[in-house]
Amino acid sequence: MSDLDAIRSDLAYLKSLAADDGRPNIIAGAMFLGAGIIYGLPLFVVWATLRGLVDLSQGWTSWISLLSTAVYAPFTAWLAWRYRGTKAPPGPTSRAYAALWGTIGLTTLVVVFVIFWAGARLHVPMMWQVWCCVCFAMYGSAWLGVAIVTRRSVWALVAAGSYLNALVNAFLIGGPDILLGVAFGITLWLGAPGAAMMLRARAAA
Repeated sequence: MSDLDAIRSDLAYLKSLAADDGRPNIIAGAMFLGAGIIYGLPLFVVWATLRGLVDLSQGWTSWISLLSTAVYAPFTAWLAWRYRGTKAPPGPTSRAYAALWGTIGLTTLVVVFVIFWAGARLHVPMMWQVWCCVCFAMYGSAWLGVAIVTRRSVWALVAAGSYLNALVNAFLIGGPDILLGVAFGITLWLGAPGAAMMLRARAAA
């Protein structure tokens, strides 16, 4: 790289810093909101069913996560099509959002496999409930990273809520109430921030 190329690169970086307003892409907000609705809300029904508060067959409750994923996958594809041509706000913040939550997505696949495989090898059917705690610890770490990058205390509060949710769920392991903890957690720490992101992105548009 020549000195001129280096200067241009530095200027481009400084320009991105100046233009960075701390907003994530509206697609990110929609994905979080979608996750809160598609994954979070059905768990309230599952919990109510297992508690006997709702008269539904319990046979389908074991498949609810797969059913939610079957809905969420095409939803994300639709979002990509719906907002095609919409560019993410320039600057380090948008790249940080993508990096933080991209790694969380990949880590989720690995951790879920490890937990379910361990449950099968150890013959512990309820091992999956450990994921109900670990996932919120992971979400908390991502939100804390967002708070550090954006320097906005609201994301630190979301991170704290996620961490607290992980701890609360640990005390609920062993019974159906852990699903209530997960339902509230996904709704509060994914869905609600997603809605806030979308509102902020629309207001700034």
